[in-house]
Amino acid sequence: MSQSPLPGQSDVANDPDSQQNTVDSTHNPLPIAEMDDTVIPNSYATPTHAILAPVMFDPHPGHDRDHEAADALAKDETDQFRRRNISYAAVRRFVGTPLREYLIFTGLSTMERARVLRILSGQSITSFLIFLFPDLITPQQMYAWGIPYGVAAELILHAEGFYQKLLQKERRYRARSLEL
Repeated sequence: MSQSPLPGQSDVANDPDSQQNTVDSTHNPLPIAEMDDTVIPNSYATPTHAILAPVMFDPHPGHDRDHEAADALAKDETDQFRRRNISYAAVRRFVGTPLREYLIFTGLSTMERARVLRILSGQSITSFLIFLFPDLITPQQMYAWGIPYGVAAELILHAEGFYQKLLQKERRYRARSLEL
């Protein structure tokens, strides 16, 4: 004489074979963190288009430039250790130098080179020349694109060394061609 379940009840709980396949709803093996209701004000949120926006340049100030203030700022710049003997004519000659050669020169691992090359190609950067001019690109911009900050800094730090290497290579080639 088995009892029939009341309406709305199931007899599954009384069946010992079906109890092994049921999940105890009171025990959750994965704890769920409480939702934090923190709201970020709009003034702190950075829109994606602002991160990836191109850098805007001010027009050349010409004679209106404040020379004393500019000299004071130049002393505090982190970029002051870089030499600035970059020739526009040489820069034009090196435009076709593949970015892959520069990435090898920087000493990045093969995996880092592939990742950086993919990211920079997505930003239409195909030459090392942009790294010669820190006003055009910064490690912070590259970090926003997905390049680790340390790698981005290496890319900027090695640019002038690679430029000088290309100049030396060009001088040796010219010297050999004059000997012939």
